[in-house]
Amino acid sequence: MCSDAEAGFDPSGSQVEQVVPWEVGRICADPTLDVFYVVDLTDDRIVAFDGQTGEVEAVVDLGDDADGGFLAFSLDGETVYYSTPVTSRIHSFSAGTLVPTGVLEVKYPVWSFVCGCDGNLFGLATVDKEIKLRIFDSRTGEVASTPKVQEIDDSSYNSNAIVKRNPSGTLLFISHSASLNVVPVSRYAIKTWNSLHSVLFHKFAHDESSNLTLSTDNDTVSIFDRNSGELKSGHLGEGHTGLDVVTLDGAPDFYVLSKGDSRHYIRRFSKSDGATLGEWPLDTNEDVPDGGYLAAGRFDVLVSGSVVYRFVNEDGDRVLGLIRPDEEPEDSLPTVGGIRATIGTYSDRIDVTWQPVPGASEYWIFRRAIGPPPNALVPVGTTVNTLFTDPDITFLGEFRYHVVAVDGSRSSNLAGDAPGLISDRPPIIRYLDTSALVDGIQVNWEEGDSRAHTVRILRSETERLEDAVEMAVIDELFWPSTHPYWSQFSWIDEDVEVGRAYYYWITSENENGVGGPYPARNPGMTFSIAARSPSDLSATDGAFDDRVELSWAVSKTATSYRVLRNTTDSVVYAETLAAGLQETRFSDTTALPGISYYYWVRGENDFGGGETRAERGHIRSNLPVEPNHVWGTFRTFHEKIVIQWEEIPNATSYDLYRSESRIENMLALVRSNISGARADDVPPETEKTYYYAVVAKNEFGESRFSTLGKGMRSDPGPPAPTEIEATQSEDNMFEVDLTWKGVDGVASYSVYWNTEDDFLGASDSGTAVGEAYTVRVRYIEKEYFFWIRSSGSGRSGDPSESVSVFVEERFLPPPTGVKASQGTSPDRVEITWEEVAGADYYSVYRSEINDASTAEQIVEVASFLKAFDYGAEHGVTYYYFVEARTNSQKGELSEGAAGSLAPLVPTTPVLISATDGDFKDRIEVGWTSSSHADWYNLYRSPGEEEPYSLIETTTTTAFVDYDVLPGILYSYYVVAANSEANSEASVINSGHVWIDPPTGFRASEGMFQGAVELNWEPVPGADSYIVYRSPLDDFSVAEIVWATADLTYFDEEGEPGYQYYYFIQAVAGEISGVLSSSVVGFGTVGPPFRPDALLGASYEALRGDNIYSFSRAQRLKRIVKGKRRTAFYLVIENDGESGDVFRIIGTPGNRFFRPVYRVNTFNDTGVITTRGLQRGYASSDRTRAGILIRPTARAAKSKRRLSKVFRLRVGSIGDPSLSDTVHSVVEKR
Repeated sequence: MCSDAEAGFDPSGSQVEQVVPWEVGRICADPTLDVFYVVDLTDDRIVAFDGQTGEVEAVVDLGDDADGGFLAFSLDGETVYYSTPVTSRIHSFSAGTLVPTGVLEVKYPVWSFVCGCDGNLFGLATVDKEIKLRIFDSRTGEVASTPKVQEIDDSSYNSNAIVKRNPSGTLLFISHSASLNVVPVSRYAIKTWNSLHSVLFHKFAHDESSNLTLSTDNDTVSIFDRNSGELKSGHLGEGHTGLDVVTLDGAPDFYVLSKGDSRHYIRRFSKSDGATLGEWPLDTNEDVPDGGYLAAGRFDVLVSGSVVYRFVNEDGDRVLGLIRPDEEPEDSLPTVGGIRATIGTYSDRIDVTWQPVPGASEYWIFRRAIGPPPNALVPVGTTVNTLFTDPDITFLGEFRYHVVAVDGSRSSNLAGDAPGLISDRPPIIRYLDTSALVDGIQVNWEEGDSRAHTVRILRSETERLEDAVEMAVIDELFWPSTHPYWSQFSWIDEDVEVGRAYYYWITSENENGVGGPYPARNPGMTFSIAARSPSDLSATDGAFDDRVELSWAVSKTATSYRVLRNTTDSVVYAETLAAGLQETRFSDTTALPGISYYYWVRGENDFGGGETRAERGHIRSNLPVEPNHVWGTFRTFHEKIVIQWEEIPNATSYDLYRSESRIENMLALVRSNISGARADDVPPETEKTYYYAVVAKNEFGESRFSTLGKGMRSDPGPPAPTEIEATQSEDNMFEVDLTWKGVDGVASYSVYWNTEDDFLGASDSGTAVGEAYTVRVRYIEKEYFFWIRSSGSGRSGDPSESVSVFVEERFLPPPTGVKASQGTSPDRVEITWEEVAGADYYSVYRSEINDASTAEQIVEVASFLKAFDYGAEHGVTYYYFVEARTNSQKGELSEGAAGSLAPLVPTTPVLISATDGDFKDRIEVGWTSSSHADWYNLYRSPGEEEPYSLIETTTTTAFVDYDVLPGILYSYYVVAANSEANSEASVINSGHVWIDPPTGFRASEGMFQGAVELNWEPVPGADSYIVYRSPLDDFSVAEIVWATADLTYFDEEGEPGYQYYYFIQAVAGEISGVLSSSVVGFGTVGPPFRPDALLGASYEALRGDNIYSFSRAQRLKRIVKGKRRTAFYLVIENDGESGDVFRIIGTPGNRFFRPVYRVNTFNDTGVITTRGLQRGYASSDRTRAGILIRPTARAAKSKRRLSKVFRLRVGSIGDPSLSDTVHSVVEKR
């Protein structure tokens, strides 16, 4: 290892380290120039290293201002800033060369700081012994106006706090702590100053192009996709702790510094999945604080980032390290970044946009739905642009979009998960306010989930909307660089007066309508406005022989202009040519011949100003000016260095000077009188950097020295291959086949091409293993030149002699095997074909006749060998033709292939219901609607074995069938139909009308010993009856006791003497009728009655004290003692075994009787129960039954008979026929 910093790093190797004899301060990387900056705290200087070669590019002395500083870049990458808190200064230098451009004297000691998108410096400064955020003007160092955010004004931070920004400078991050735990990070949108709080890791980096936040904590690395909210993780290892994270914006990887196993490590991780890509141990035990120890640079932006680091090894040596991943690029394209989709902007589509990927010829777009299934990832289309419109949206839910970059067989990883949705509502402004800027009033607003495509901003100097005028119409709102769901936008009103209040309104428009106008929450008012920098500054370049003309655009805030000039690109030491100018042009008549000048114009007013730099300008002179852009080949050749420079129009020759250092007076002439702007030089040593300057000459004199360029000869490599041949491929006109004779010991070769015979402008086509290689070219009808270089032992040899080939145009042949589906799909026709070599994409044409000249293009597809026609109509046969194409070449149309849609078969309806006895006179049938149905056919069968017949054709989904009879079970099915096809028949459903319950349903009550007689009237259509019995008047506890076709049933299964409730239901086949109301019945205890057991009857008279009656409780009691009203007691006797129930029927002529109920019974206690006017009685031995009969008073008085014969016939309930015997009962007095 070298001990001198100027020696730089070893130019090869994936991990190189350099011991330096000085204390290493802050380090940072410049990805634009691929330069690392390292602060040397021992010698008070900044050293710039080349990120690829490791060589020292520049050194600048800081004097006494090196201690404790922080580094930052301007947003355009042209300026490097270095803060020195001890002296309260901020130095600025030209990026790459470290030429000083100025020193800002600032009010406070500034620690960590960054440059924002508005050109200001945002730093943590010591204010009244507290660390607070302050904003400094990058031109003057003055403290700029602090944002009107109370939190920013008042917040204090600890000494470990760090300021970071996103790559575009629109977001500011301030970490509050440097602990190893998750800590809050204040996040602000610069200019709008929306305070966006979130919890992030202190150790994090932000990839703006992919909207990823990369962080580490303890033993974990995290990758947070701010588009989708998805979090992926990687692992550092058990017991490891992450200390710092760095990345290059857009690179596929990032680096983490960690500590574990008593060592420190640098690990490289993939941004796509968190996989570990590499690990490099550091020989140190020092406890290194996070922040400032890693810096990410550009190794190859398409492959990887590089990283520089610093540490102190175990021997106490200070070490700088550089990691350059040395693996070859995988055969894939970079991941697509910046994927965004419209959110609620349109009601019928979603637009998806993304950043272009170098080398991609097309993009594939995928979509998945969020919410209920299905949510699988499905392809939705391809395009060669970076905008895709997805019209196939059928509901208002949310979708996520992914994009893959493709180039032939190469493709990128799937990227994205960008949210998108449609909306049917006009856009809504949820938040609208104003904020004051130094140069105007900023109007800020936030939209809801229905985004506007046009916003109109209105302004008034009063609070009255009717006084407002339209100030701006924004037709294409930019997407904020934060999460796509954050719909925050802003617009700056520059046409304002200092100290005046303005009122603002916004209307928002999209395809769904107009929202608003919405008023701002507060009126806007400006700060004191410093003059803005003029724009469009230009300087003439040799147009005049006596002056340089400058012109610029008007700055609305400037009251005058100042013009400055310098011979170097540093405004700090520039001289003022004019001040107080009112016009926007100036003539520099003091310019000297042969000198190019740098010019600046500064807009000024009472509050300050800002300048804009022009390109160089010079007067027309016989003397040539110094050439610009001098550069030499760097390890391109072993035997020489080729130097090129800007060609000066009036120069006739050039002299080339060389030096081994950057010191101008050490330059020595190596070639003179060079006729062109290019020369070869053979310096004495290889692998050593030489510096070159050029002087332009003509007959009138010579120019000054040009700026320095550098070059290097390489060590000798393997010899170039020979016998190189180049031929255009027969299979693909865009391919050139190269062959050569190899070199012994060489395993691989590098292939280069150019459209001119100049190796310096050649492009690297790739690496070949063997003696053949195929190059794919972009253009036809052009000559191409090719070179081959041998590679080995880590070095490449000199290129071979060039060979060339003229690439001719060849028309692509028509695709073969074209087929189109016929009747396989109802919504699309599928077209397929065979691949055509060399085709980038295919165009599909369609016609209704088999004639290619009448066909019209319907779709373009990329490398897919199929397409779909979604615009075909039913019933039409189409002819499809396919054409193979490239970006610059068309082919011939194929033969036509016939295709058509399948008949649009309606979906099978579901027959929901056919009513089961709900109605007495009809059956109502209903079914579901079917897609593509124009009408429905309803079929019916009157029985299982009966055929079905069409009974109705209707366009509705219901039918009422009145042509039905009771007792028949009708079956139905329905078929959906249109003019092309019928659906399958629905599942059969059956229905019927109701069956009335039987009428006249009766049950005997105590008429039979141990049995109940039930009878009823017939029901039309019924073929049987079901009898139910229940101990309660509740059908839910009833049980079936009998099913019969008769109209009578004698129930002997019930418990004698218990009262039961009976129900009956008529049945017709499988149809059950309506249930009847309940009737009560019970049987008595004892054997059944026999009519022939009747022994006789007698009639007794009861008089006076013997007159008795029965109470309602069925007990015999005395009526009125001493009453002389005559009553008669009819007694019927039996044999004492069977006589329980009688029918006592008077014969004709018995008018003496009052009307009585026919049936008189007694229960198991021997108590008669009668219905109607009479009460009965039974003797306790049950051999006698009697009924108390009372003659009418009139009859008793008029007849005055001493006796009377009653003629009776007796029967039973079980045998409805009366006995033949007529019993005569003689009245006894």
